[in-house]
Amino acid sequence: MSDRPILIDNNALVDFFVGEEVLKKDAENLRRKFPFWMTSPLCRYEFGNVLRTYIRRGLVSETDGLLMLRQGLKMVSFCSECAEEVILTEAHASKLTFYDATYAACARWLGYPLYTRDGDILKNCPEIAHAISGA
Repeated sequence: MSDRPILIDNNALVDFFVGEEVLKKDAENLRRKFPFWMTSPLCRYEFGNVLRTYIRRGLVSETDGLLMLRQGLKMVSFCSECAEEVILTEAHASKLTFYDATYAACARWLGYPLYTRDGDILKNCPEIAHAISGA
C-alpha cells in the first residue's frame, strides 16, 4: 500500500462499482495499492452519467445508482481544474479529446501518475499514464 496520491479518471470509479468482474478486480487492486485517489471535477459528471445510463437500462436501480454515486464521490478528492488553455494545449500535444486531456493535464500539473484504461491516454501519454490493470 502506498500513501502517494494518484490521479484517476472515470474508468477507475466505473470499474470499481459496475465493471465486469475482471475490471472490478483491477479497480479494487488499484484501490488497495493506492488508497488516496485524486481526480478532476469532470469525473463527477462522467461517473454520474454512466450510472444514469445503467439506471436507464435497468442494470441498477435508481436507489443503488444514487448510493454508488455517493460512495464513489466520497472515495476521491477533487483537484482544482487546470486552465482551459492548459487543457487545450495538452489535447493538441497529446492528440486527445478535450475531455481526456483534462485528466492528463491535471496529472502533469500535480505531478501524479494517472491511472486509466483509456487506450488513447495510455498510448499518447506514456510518461504519466498507467493501466489500471497493471497496478
